[in-house]
Amino acid sequence: MSNNIDKNIPTKLLNDFQKLGFSDKTARVYYSLLRLGGVGASKIVKETGLHNQFVYNSLKELEEKNMVRFTLKNGRKQFEAQNPSLLVLEAEKQKVIAENLSQNLSNLIDYVDEQNFDVIKGTESFIASEFKALQDAPKGSEFLVIGGIGDQWAETMGNLLTEYEYQRNKKEISVKYVGSLGQEEAIKEKYDPRSNFKSRLLNGRFENEVNMSIFPNEVVFNLFGTPHIRFSIKSQKMVESYRRFFDVLWNMGK
Repeated sequence: MSNNIDKNIPTKLLNDFQKLGFSDKTARVYYSLLRLGGVGASKIVKETGLHNQFVYNSLKELEEKNMVRFTLKNGRKQFEAQNPSLLVLEAEKQKVIAENLSQNLSNLIDYVDEQNFDVIKGTESFIASEFKALQDAPKGSEFLVIGGIGDQWAETMGNLLTEYEYQRNKKEISVKYVGSLGQEEAIKEKYDPRSNFKSRLLNGRFENEVNMSIFPNEVVFNLFGTPHIRFSIKSQKMVESYRRFFDVLWNMGK
């Protein structure tokens, strides 16, 4: 490898990495390895300035993508970046996944009667609707949520979040949340402390202010703007279709 490339990854290259689904930290680790050659993890930590755990997580991700390999030297792992041309193969793999996902989504298309479609505006109406969905849900059921950067559900619930969580856990209702890379810290802060809550992250960044909740009896789209707008579709066929869609995303997440 070469020591002639800049120590800090150029912004354009970093942006291109992120467009391919690499996190900021993983891109920096791979770029550092191109510069350093075969080195141990401690050298990468020193070179990138990243926390040990972030470096190890990134190395694991790169190994899974076959972008990094390691050898044992005196019982310790030495990591080395693989040829950047493998990025093309990774992009092709993502294309295949996208095509399969597109086909699965096409198979889920369903029509909804106008009478089963509701639009609610305003924060107070949104909160009331969330409690109503919680009230209507059977004990022990499961809520599925697809969010992203800009997801303001917890903030919108405000002081009533504690009461909502109390009622949800009383009914033994669990939550699965699919988000995107870039939400790690937000999920640890806002969501991981919640009981009966699991999350997985997908490659890429969903930079929007919309999330989708799949309840037992309805599918809801929340637009966290001014005013807050909540679109509700009450259709068992839609619920089952979107539950299958969620399962596809969940299985792709990490």
